[in-house]
Amino acid sequence: MDVDWILHFKDLSIAIAALTTSVGAVVGYTQWRKELTGNARFKVANDLLKATYILRDEIKAFRSKIFLSVEDGREIDDLIKRWSQIVDAEKKFNAQKIEAECFWGTEIVTTADKLTECVNDLDSAVSAKIADIQSGGENFKFDKRFAKKTKWTLFRDLDEQDELNKKIDAAVKSIKDKLELYV
Repeated sequence: MDVDWILHFKDLSIAIAALTTSVGAVVGYTQWRKELTGNARFKVANDLLKATYILRDEIKAFRSKIFLSVEDGREIDDLIKRWSQIVDAEKKFNAQKIEAECFWGTEIVTTADKLTECVNDLDSAVSAKIADIQSGGENFKFDKRFAKKTKWTLFRDLDEQDELNKKIDAAVKSIKDKLELYV
C-alpha cells in the first residue's frame, strides 16, 4: 500500500510539474509576443516621427534660403535642386506612413496627410514661381495677390508666424500626439 501511494504521489507530482511548465510556457510566450509587438510599434512610431521631423526641417530650410542665382539665370535650377531634397524626405515620410498604417490604420494616415498637404501647397508655389520665371515675370504682373501669396508660401516669415509654418507645426504636433503612447 505504501508503494501505491508513493507511485500515485509521483504521478501526481509529474502531472503538476507538466501543468506548471505548460502554464509557464503559455504565459512566457504571451509576454514575449506582447513585447515583440510593442517593440515593433515603438520602432514604427519612432521611424515615422524621425521622417516627420526630417521633412519638416527640409521644408523650413527650403523656405528660409535666399535665391542667390537670380543674376546668372540659374534660379530655376536652384529651385529644382533644393526642391529635390524635400521630394526625397517626402518619399521616406510616405514609406513610414504606410508602415504606420499597418498598426494604426487610416487614422494615422489621415493625420500624417496634413503634413503632405503642406508639401503640396509648397509644390504649387514652386511650380507657380518656375512658370513666372519662364514667362519673364509676366505671370505675376497680372495677379499681384497671387504673386504675394506665392512669395509668402515660398519664403518663411522671419517671425515664423506665417500660415504655412502654422500648418506645418500643427501637422507635426498632431502626428506626435497620435504616436506619443508608443515612443
